[in-house]
Amino acid sequence: MNQQVKIDAIVSLIESFPAAFNHLNLAGNREFIDWFMPRLDALRESDFWDEKVIEEIQTRRLQNLLSYLQQTSPFWKQRLDAFGIRPESASILKDLKLLPVTDYELFAEEKGAYAIPRGEPQPVIHTRYSSGTTGRNKMILISDPEISLDILSCLFRKPIFDAVAIRKMLERKFFLFLGRTVLPHYASFASSFPLDNYTRLSDPDTRNEIYRILKTSPQILWAFSSIAYEFAHYRLVDDSPPSPLLAIYIHSESSTCEEKLFIKNTFNVPVVHLYISCETAIIGDECSSYFGYGYYHIPRERTIIEIVDENGSPVNDHQEGRIVVTILDRKITPIIRYANGDRGKFPKITCACGKKSPLLEVRGREGENIKLPSGKTFSALLFASIFLDAVSLKTVSQYQIQQESLKEIIIRVVPAAESLKAREIAAIELLLSSTVGKGVSARIVHVESIPREPSGKMRFFVPLKKNE
Repeated sequence: MNQQVKIDAIVSLIESFPAAFNHLNLAGNREFIDWFMPRLDALRESDFWDEKVIEEIQTRRLQNLLSYLQQTSPFWKQRLDAFGIRPESASILKDLKLLPVTDYELFAEEKGAYAIPRGEPQPVIHTRYSSGTTGRNKMILISDPEISLDILSCLFRKPIFDAVAIRKMLERKFFLFLGRTVLPHYASFASSFPLDNYTRLSDPDTRNEIYRILKTSPQILWAFSSIAYEFAHYRLVDDSPPSPLLAIYIHSESSTCEEKLFIKNTFNVPVVHLYISCETAIIGDECSSYFGYGYYHIPRERTIIEIVDENGSPVNDHQEGRIVVTILDRKITPIIRYANGDRGKFPKITCACGKKSPLLEVRGREGENIKLPSGKTFSALLFASIFLDAVSLKTVSQYQIQQESLKEIIIRVVPAAESLKAREIAAIELLLSSTVGKGVSARIVHVESIPREPSGKMRFFVPLKKNE
């Protein structure tokens, strides 16, 4: 493929997905693999293309998306007309910002924001629900081509595996979902090992069964960040020989640099932290040149990121604000200028890896801040990083920070094989108290376990209640 052919292939990635394929028949499907690999090669190459080329791709994909919505959805036709948006406009990337910033309220069913195709044949449409960590579950409808490609095409963007290795992996199930059931995106390629109140990593029999599964063939481990961190602790003390892991993908939870490095050093395999959500799928993978620091490369062919203030206006260059996302390959549940509840900024640095896509620094969820008596706030993620930097990571299997009041912060700790001594606890409590400021005390409490959310996630920070 020359560059223009590759551009055309990326623009039509979802539309050209052969009708004979579906999310259940991809593993070992030579026809799919032969179709997918040249497109993956184009996607990998596009990470190094100049912004002008990417703007052509974004313009064409956005035009296609908005034309589809105008023809399919009365809700979206009215919305586009109301703000003077013409899908065929050559300046559609600029015009896009005429639309207001939205949030999860747009997906209330009565508002008709879903765009179900009307023609024949009807594609298979999957229904997913978000984890509810933002306070409300969101229903997401995704077509089979979208669900088959929106994550798979992003997972292999990082040059961890060469083309030969990827072809071999696509022949079989090569993912193990640890802690949850398999998502439809991976039905062809993944097996699962759910965890619950009866099946916990603290049980040696549970871990031995996981080790047995991993030994059957080399696999990629897929897990929430907190689960991978807990599993790494037990891996240090278990006698089982090393498992043939290919890599570890962690996601969906705020994670400190210390935790990521601990996972990587314990398993001695590449660790990829993904910026991902149910609504959007993957919208960034952490750059290996800045591993652990929360700098993510954006897949520019499918994602437009804006940083805005509380009024929806662009912030100044390199300033922090609300993250607003537009996804160019989601048609059934359009994600257009969607505030996803996170805060971030575009840092003023040049990436050493050579990719042309800008780095997005994710600063955490909105509301993940410790409130101080002075009226100021302190980042809960920074507080967690200071805590983990002060302790030996081998002493903390799980932790959770909770602000009990304006004057008190509790750090619940599930001890690992080596537990913190009383003198160490006193010194760390003094350090944390002095870090956040005068009038605030930090207290470490040992507990046997920390409950997870129904989704399997663990909240690393429980904020002060709004009325306190």
